Amino acid sequence: MPNIAIKYAAYVLLLCMPLATYISAGAQSKNDTVATLKFSFNPLVDNIQDKLPPLEVLIDSAVKNAPRIRYEDAEISLAKYRLKEYKRAWTKFVGISSGFSYGNRYNYTSSQTTGGLPSEFLSTAGETFFNVGLYLRMPIFDLINQSNNLNQGKRMIEQNMIRREEMIRETKQEVIFTYQNLLLHQDLLIVKNEAQVTSSLQVKMAEKEFINGKISIAELSRLTQTHSSNLYSYKEDRMLFYRQYLLLEELVGMKFNLLNEIY
Repeated sequence: MPNIAIKYAAYVLLLCMPLATYISAGAQSKNDTVATLKFSFNPLVDNIQDKLPPLEVLIDSAVKNAPRIRYEDAEISLAKYRLKEYKRAWTKFVGISSGFSYGNRYNYTSSQTTGGLPSEFLSTAGETFFNVGLYLRMPIFDLINQSNNLNQGKRMIEQNMIRREEMIRETKQEVIFTYQNLLLHQDLLIVKNEAQVTSSLQVKMAEKEFINGKISIAELSRLTQTHSSNLYSYKEDRMLFYRQYLLLEELVGMKFNLLNEIY
């Protein structure tokens, strides 16, 4: 009998081990979830300025990823290629000419001495002729206008460089405005949340006092209307804060992955 009891206890223990492992794993998973929620960003509690990269990093990223600045960089490269083309334009008026010919050459000579008969000589020879020449043919207008074309190419590069600097300045200002507006809307969000929470408590207390006959329906209506206005203002600024957050992400070209609890 004792052996049977021991075997039965061991069998029950083996059956309970998977269940204990499952419960332990579930508890661990729950703890991980709680830890994740604990360290996730909450705009009503955490300061978003502490979670974002420094402003200088955001500006550099925005300048690097701005499509209009990259387009202007391409325009500058194109203008430099055109300037090189202007500098080499004179080469189209310079060329090399050559010729090749082949044939036979005949030489006929005669001589006569005094009192003698004339002597005639005839000789033939095959010859090949090859000549090479360098020429320069430049119209007067192109010769005079060459300097003007070069100056136009240089001014075009300067113009594109100035436009690029202006775009960089505008991008920096846009990042600063968006970043500051995001911080401002978080501050407003916290204030308006406190206002709507306070007015919500006031409405709940007013409802009890109204039931007990301590306040009038007009006072309850006023408090309810105030709470509705505070709640609407809170939701509106929550939306504005979320929009500024997305605009900043799009502007700098990076994802912050912070808004896990915005709604």
